[in-house]
Amino acid sequence: MNYENELKKWWDSRAEKPLSREELVASGTYKPSSSYNKFVNKNLEKLLASIQDHSYILDAGCGVGLYIPLLLRWFDKVEGMDLSAAVLNRVPDSIKNNPNVKLTVGSLTDIPLASSSVPALFTKSTFQCMSRNDIELAMKEIKRILKDNGEAILHFKNDNSIGYFLTYIKEMFLLQFKSAKKLKEKFSSYSQQEDYVAGEIYFRHYKYYEELAKANGFEIVNGFSHQLYIWRYLVNRGSAKLMERIELILKRLPIFKSILRHRGINYYLHIRKIGG
Repeated sequence: MNYENELKKWWDSRAEKPLSREELVASGTYKPSSSYNKFVNKNLEKLLASIQDHSYILDAGCGVGLYIPLLLRWFDKVEGMDLSAAVLNRVPDSIKNNPNVKLTVGSLTDIPLASSSVPALFTKSTFQCMSRNDIELAMKEIKRILKDNGEAILHFKNDNSIGYFLTYIKEMFLLQFKSAKKLKEKFSSYSQQEDYVAGEIYFRHYKYYEELAKANGFEIVNGFSHQLYIWRYLVNRGSAKLMERIELILKRLPIFKSILRHRGINYYLHIRKIGG
């Protein structure tokens, strides 16, 4: 079942509310420190810089255009596409009037571009809003529009975070084996069924996306993840800034960097289309 009509209505309705651009597309209100944002942007820009063709990139699910300025630093042309025309209307004039930017109303499950015409694609905070069925349709469309050896950077919410892992360890330590077993089963199932509701944020295991990409003819190039805990949880306990600092320290240490590689909530996966 395709849920995009429900999702489009939800975004259209949200775009009519008196929200700032950031509030319109954000799932939370917590603002990380400048040093933490610098760390995230540095890693994201490494992925963008590693893309082979910098002539053009499709920002699929661009929302209000928050990432278009960043993409313009690395690509000659950026096309921002979003399901909701109402949301696209909130893109600032400074971006709309840029001759190197084009805005298009379109869906990731039916991208209005020719086959094998796009060298690079970027999508941020889009898959987390989509149903599994629509994501699987979207992956086929991404393969269709990308050129041979075309590349994509896919962002999603990852449920394989350190927070869930530590909860599992705690349950084992407390001898709550039945509860621990349920946790392990839940977060080792990459294709579990969902009752989809438009507007909800969905956390899914990073291996679900890796396996889906491979099944559709992509190879995994690289990726990184960040944010070990949900900010809201930490803010309520007054420990968000502390966890930021801890994460930044751990990510500098080779052993912990390796251990935590797949343990962040926010995950960026760099993939490349194999052949034709």
